[in-house]
Amino acid sequence: MNDSSALWTPETPGGNWHLDEPGDTLENVTKAYSVFLEVCAADQHTAFLNRLTSAPDAAKAEAAVFSWLRAGKLAPIINEQVGRGGIDYLCSPPNSIPFLLEVTSLSKAAVVSKSGWPDSLDEVAQAFSVITPQLAGKGQSKAPQLATGQVGIPRVLAICLAHPGASALLSTLAAEWLMVSDPVIQMPIAAQGKEPGPARLATDLKRSVFFGPRDGVIVPMRESISAILLVALWYRQLDILGMLHPKLTVPLDYRVFTRIPFLRVEWPLTSPIDMEWVIGDPGPLVAYHVAVALTDNELKRE
Repeated sequence: MNDSSALWTPETPGGNWHLDEPGDTLENVTKAYSVFLEVCAADQHTAFLNRLTSAPDAAKAEAAVFSWLRAGKLAPIINEQVGRGGIDYLCSPPNSIPFLLEVTSLSKAAVVSKSGWPDSLDEVAQAFSVITPQLAGKGQSKAPQLATGQVGIPRVLAICLAHPGASALLSTLAAEWLMVSDPVIQMPIAAQGKEPGPARLATDLKRSVFFGPRDGVIVPMRESISAILLVALWYRQLDILGMLHPKLTVPLDYRVFTRIPFLRVEWPLTSPIDMEWVIGDPGPLVAYHVAVALTDNELKRE
């Protein structure tokens, strides 16, 4: 991994990270993933079918993320064990270190309630609120689970959302606010007879997912999460952004995620906090769905 702070432009991606034409449908991707589990991880298949009934968006997100990892040649295998838990997938990209990836989904009802953005499309202009509390809550609730992963392997958390406003609610601005918490405008009070200083943005870091105040000192938090992916789930594609923990206990080669922009900050923090995207164009990766196709060895169950 090259730790240079310079912006970079990735090479032309291999695999099917980005296709010229729209890919498969989410329904086909989900069906193909179900067949994959039935053949290659039968103990997981029943649990997946139950999730399709009880939490369909979460199950479809699981199928879409696995299919995206496989299309990107990151060699995901099922890591979670029925009855024992664990992190969803172990990925072994070529020429890089393995990593674990956990998929989780935001509650659509909670997102509608917090953001004020209904689960429907219309032509009426409406205001909406960011969902930093829901995103930070996912990081907080999943950190203990990711801490149970194998020692010495980086762990990635993919937070998914299926909602008409998913790409706006999981935008670059959402990532920046999740990194440092929602900012406020701070207006200095002028001393008598003097001009007030300029207004500036400030934050209390209370909803920062990776660090925060403790006994008057800013300390790293949730170090079991090496990186977070914000994943907007659509009918034919995923829109993906990334965030890197500023104080990694285990290094993560983020460049294996071809064309995904990652947000990072320098550690220890400076004031003002200096955030940067480690790719020249910080627009989300558009990854069209590619349904899992079983290999000959998988069909033979070898």
